[in-house]
Amino acid sequence: LRNRSEQQFARMARATAAERKALASAAHAAKRGVPNSEEAMLKMAATRCRKVGPLEAEVKQCLEQAGIDCEEQFPIGKYNCDLLCTMGNRRIAVEVWGGGWHFHGEHRRRFPERTEHILCSDYSIVFLVICNGFRWNDVARKNLIANLYEICRLPAVCRQYRMIWGDSEHVTIGGLDDIKIALIKRSEEHTSELQS
Repeated sequence: LRNRSEQQFARMARATAAERKALASAAHAAKRGVPNSEEAMLKMAATRCRKVGPLEAEVKQCLEQAGIDCEEQFPIGKYNCDLLCTMGNRRIAVEVWGGGWHFHGEHRRRFPERTEHILCSDYSIVFLVICNGFRWNDVARKNLIANLYEICRLPAVCRQYRMIWGDSEHVTIGGLDDIKIALIKRSEEHTSELQS
């Protein structure tokens, strides 16, 4: 005999994609347009349920090989950071941006609030941009590791963000008062692409 959970797994395994979509349609209709409560967002973050992408896993492996402790999908209030690096008494959230969608729509609108929340929780943040011509290679790896160690070396660096533009030489550095400029790359080659 199967328990209730096993029965549902067996049922869903036999169902087609269209049948699964039909079963979920009423729930989706009821939820559509209704924002999650603060309590629900805190619970979701704590479950760490989001899947880890291959680029995030590769970045984690690179950092661990450099002797930096990392934890995936670490909850910071109602948000999860891709990786949390603990270096001495410093906690640095690392966000791996492997897609251009971070610069558009809902992701861009939410960026200042999310960044402010993480910075105000006494974390520094490193955004690693690997898209739009910025590659993940040995130069990007060295850039990331060097910036993490630099944050740890500077005693006054608290609540600071750094946006590392992949394998380029450009790094945007700022804090709570200038979060919006983090999304601007000072390069004629990429500015129009990122701001559109």
